[in-house]
Amino acid sequence: MAVYALALLTMALTARVLGPKALWGGLIFVASDSLIGLGAAGLDFPGRSTLCMTTYIAALALLVTAFTTHPHPTRATT
Repeated sequence: MAVYALALLTMALTARVLGPKALWGGLIFVASDSLIGLGAAGLDFPGRSTLCMTTYIAALALLVTAFTTHPHPTRATT
């Protein structure tokens, strides 16, 4: 579990190279997965699953838009 948490945090912090939108997407993704972890640990609360899906969708939307709008270097043709 600790390795997975470290991998998620690394992903969130690495996403920042695409800008603040990607960083927020990565951090919200970590929050979404944390909500899944709470449920798995038996720490459920009303609305957890709705909040989990809402944060998941928001995170993916931020990550996708950050990636698709980030200027990518073009490959030189030889």
